[in-house]
Amino acid sequence: RLLLEAGAELNHADGRGRIALMWASFAGHAECVRLVLEAGSDANHADAGGSTALMAASQQGHAACARLCSRPAPTSWRQTLEDSP
Repeated sequence: RLLLEAGAELNHADGRGRIALMWASFAGHAECVRLVLEAGSDANHADAGGSTALMAASQQGHAACARLCSRPAPTSWRQTLEDSP
């Protein structure tokens, strides 16, 4: 949450093309997955091998993360912050 509030680039990829959403999905951190998706992370981003966060979560058996990655994005958490007084 602190990184989001500090303006971290959600879709910055590592050397293999993986973004934070993919790592959180792979590790089964559903709350992190929810936070980065609500902040606007690209759920359709594919790494260098063509894998997505949904695929990573599914392959690791993290059903909650897979469900989050397969839903349409809700109102952006970041936009909600920007709109508040």
